[in-house]
Amino acid sequence: MKKFKEKMEAIKNRFGYSVGLATVSSSIIVAPSISNASIPTEATSALTGYVTDATSFVADFWPLVIAVVIGFSFMSLFKQGVSKAT
Repeated sequence: MKKFKEKMEAIKNRFGYSVGLATVSSSIIVAPSISNASIPTEATSALTGYVTDATSFVADFWPLVIAVVIGFSFMSLFKQGVSKAT
């Protein structure tokens, strides 16, 4: 871990903070996929459960979002019609 920090500091000092931050963030994204074998099965199943629940939550609320958008569209059309009539 010490070597990793030293490498990140060297990159940050050489190229600037933004490149160092991009490198750190990309290494954070790649690191879990490399060490996937060390994740316990309970954690994997729990995460899968959360993803399933979130997906069903989003799927359940799409009709509500569509209804709200259509409602606001009709309200704006109604306001335009009333302002032109008066």
